[in-house]
Amino acid sequence: MTTPMTTMKQGIDLLGISETLLLLLSLVLLVTAGVYQPLLWVGLGMMAFLWSVRWLSQGYLTRRTPLDVPILLFLLSALVGLWPSYDLALSLPLFLMIVGGVALYYLLVNNCTTKHSKHILSAGSLLLGLAVSVYFIIQPGHLVTGRIFPEAWALQLHPNSVATFLEGMIPLALAMTIAEKRPWPRVFYGLCAATFALALLMTASQGAWVALALCGIIWLCTRFHRMGMVFAVIMPISVVVPGAYLVFNNAASLNSIPIVGTTLVSLFARPDRLEVYRNSLYLIQDFLFTGIGLGDVFAMVYSRYALLIRVPFLTYSHNLFLEIWLDQGVLGVISFLSLIAAFYLFVRRVLSHLSRIEEKAPSAVFQGCWLGVTATLIHGLFDARQYADSWTLPVLFVLLGLAVGTGLGIVQTGRNTPSRHTVGGSEYLPRRLRAEHLAVYFILALTCLSLGFVLYRPLLAAVHANLGSVYQAKGELTPNLTDGERQLYLHLARAHYDKAISCAPGNHTARQRLGRLAVDAGRYEEGVIHLKLAYQAAPSSFATRKALGLAYVWVGQFDEAEPLLRDAKDIVQELNTWGWWRNTQGEDRLAINAYRMSLRLEPGQAAVQQVLADLVQDGGSAK
Repeated sequence: MTTPMTTMKQGIDLLGISETLLLLLSLVLLVTAGVYQPLLWVGLGMMAFLWSVRWLSQGYLTRRTPLDVPILLFLLSALVGLWPSYDLALSLPLFLMIVGGVALYYLLVNNCTTKHSKHILSAGSLLLGLAVSVYFIIQPGHLVTGRIFPEAWALQLHPNSVATFLEGMIPLALAMTIAEKRPWPRVFYGLCAATFALALLMTASQGAWVALALCGIIWLCTRFHRMGMVFAVIMPISVVVPGAYLVFNNAASLNSIPIVGTTLVSLFARPDRLEVYRNSLYLIQDFLFTGIGLGDVFAMVYSRYALLIRVPFLTYSHNLFLEIWLDQGVLGVISFLSLIAAFYLFVRRVLSHLSRIEEKAPSAVFQGCWLGVTATLIHGLFDARQYADSWTLPVLFVLLGLAVGTGLGIVQTGRNTPSRHTVGGSEYLPRRLRAEHLAVYFILALTCLSLGFVLYRPLLAAVHANLGSVYQAKGELTPNLTDGERQLYLHLARAHYDKAISCAPGNHTARQRLGRLAVDAGRYEEGVIHLKLAYQAAPSSFATRKALGLAYVWVGQFDEAEPLLRDAKDIVQELNTWGWWRNTQGEDRLAINAYRMSLRLEPGQAAVQQVLADLVQDGGSAK
């Protein structure tokens, strides 16, 4: 029998409340560490302290959750992502932020065990979102509020980062506003929702708007049970499939579709957006297994090996799934997709139990959080600010932790079983294997063995090409290396490329990289041979077309170079720069070739014609 005194003791849990408040402080420190990195160590230290307190007081570190395996594999892929990075200093902050996000997830799961902790954690998260919203609204640059508070803050928040931070909190704020019966908390939740909406409107982030609109439709569809779940799956696919079509085809073909086509084109077809998707996919082929490394290494790797320029151009790939693959390799994207699958299977289980409980607050937190995660993932198809501004990353783990922690309580309540720190139940017990199951497993194993036998050499070639790409990036981009160290890395890269070609002579990455290394070393004819084979393997690769076109320029084959370079952006200015640089190095023949190619692509350049005439008059001769 439960007495009032027992209820009071359960409600006033000083240790639990203190742990919850410290957890919220850790979240604040983790978010602000994206601006001031020393706070990251303070936040991680505080979370380590909370883990120690839990272990000493409860006797265990964490509850088991349905996301344990994929989330730990995701963490492992982040650790592996440090190795291919050409500069560890650029990668370590994001890795520590991912570590902090995973720690936040488990701490939230372990603290979402009482009604008070759920309210405090939800309200605290929304309060942090409210602070970010107000900060963004009054910062300089806005039409109205920027004039009221012209010099309020020195730090400017990027609008897309603010949209990424807030889009997952809006469903939570709305759900809590609807479910809350007490007047003052309801006013607070409503104020949060209204402020979030205003800030999101001021960001002008179309991707966030579309994500939230789709989340609303998905939530309505889940009300219709099985048929609704079908529509809930179809809605994101209706965005993914046309988006993928746009990446591999021309935007004009989809733009001809009324309403839908023009909407999707406006989301994807922004300056360089489709190009960065396509080029990122080819960059993934170069670093298929390891990725390019975590953090801010994308800018130089993308510029050097996808655009063939030597200055940073874009800082991230504008797609969350591409960015995870690029940063953390194939293990990262597989673990992230597995995490998504496990999460929505868990959501399905929780939704089936919601009708068995009467209390609405846990349901509101769960509904708001899983819809917030959904909004974040849908927006991830158009943007990936989590990997550009790392202070936005913890929000995803917060929503996952609140959803899973609250969902576990809902499942336990629906089964009328007492709360435990492991999720028990008959559905977790292994089922007895039947003959048909064994047959399916046997067929799957046989299929995998057959594919492994057929694809062994191409896969081995891809591994060597990946390793060669990593060593080449380290040799060409790592700062403060001696000439001997750079040559060692490039020697290792060539050795792996040669092994890749011995396994699969048509390997695109190995051929293209060997061709570019040969061109850089002044062996232009050899470079043309490799690059022609690479072009045959991947004629749509921008980097391969441009590299082959420039190689043709250096050997004087202008007729072959022109169709390859004609559509390259800013190629005339680049050729003029090459001509100037070759001239300063005393390579007059190559300078003349560059200027002549520039004039073929854009004839009316009087200054270039004069420079070319002076070079020819001084004794240069083009091949």
